[in-house]
Amino acid sequence: MIVVCSKCNAEYNIRDDKIPEYGASARCKKCQNIIPVMHPNAGFSPAVPTKRVYRQPTPAGDQSTPPPGPHLVGGKSINERQFSTRPTKPQPAPPGFKDPTSLNNVLKVMLIASIVLAATAIVSSFAEYQLLVSAKNGVGIYESEVNSNDTRQMTISLFQILMVILTAVIFLKWVHRAGTNVRKLGATGMKFTPGWAVGYYFIPIFNLWKPYQAMKEIWQASKSPANWGNERESGILGCWWTFWIISGLVNRYSMKQSLKAEEIEELINATMTSILADGIYIALCIIAIMLTGKLSEMQMAKIWKPT
Repeated sequence: MIVVCSKCNAEYNIRDDKIPEYGASARCKKCQNIIPVMHPNAGFSPAVPTKRVYRQPTPAGDQSTPPPGPHLVGGKSINERQFSTRPTKPQPAPPGFKDPTSLNNVLKVMLIASIVLAATAIVSSFAEYQLLVSAKNGVGIYESEVNSNDTRQMTISLFQILMVILTAVIFLKWVHRAGTNVRKLGATGMKFTPGWAVGYYFIPIFNLWKPYQAMKEIWQASKSPANWGNERESGILGCWWTFWIISGLVNRYSMKQSLKAEEIEELINATMTSILADGIYIALCIIAIMLTGKLSEMQMAKIWKPT
């Protein structure tokens, strides 16, 4: 069966035996639109542009393996695992439920931009490290090189600070929406309100564990709103919070080192710590992308039910 995306008209050839009896949905690789796919035996929905492809009947007794699929029309391959087994028709979203996909996409872009900036900072800091080592070893350094290095480092640092602030705003907005959505999906008896799920990030001492507990609750309720208390937490939550704490501690230490460093040896140590801090932050951003993406997907899956 050839399925056509209603948004961008991209065509996908999906093997009939890969479609569950109750139907499925596929995510378009070009525009990320969700494409409902009806099982061939269930008829066709007029709202979904599809074209049947009739193959020559297989001779009786021929048990050969069918050709691999699905594939993107035009020759480009597409992984079958990208086609989810979520049902074909979405139920009306509960009142107050807001699709987290768009906000999550914005957050993903911000996190990727943060990764790029952190990687740039690592390269710049390594150049500074080499300059400091040369000075330590008595190699002559021009004043213009020092000024250029300081300007470059300052510019990158300012961009990083701005990106951290913007990303934090989007992330906290996403946390609030995720916390609100699970209640609209039917979760009751939760300890952390959407407001406190955000607020605890700003309260000293409490911000060492309360945000993690709130995120854990949101994860459990997103997975099973009606029975969230019996759901087990995912390992990605612990990984995310571990890197969150470590990243915060190393960044604070790096900042203190940079402010008090005066001698070349102290500057070298501060630069190396800065490189370490940026490396940990990159790992944190990658894990955050995985966490928020999975949680948003679980929430959207709750409004897709078999018809």
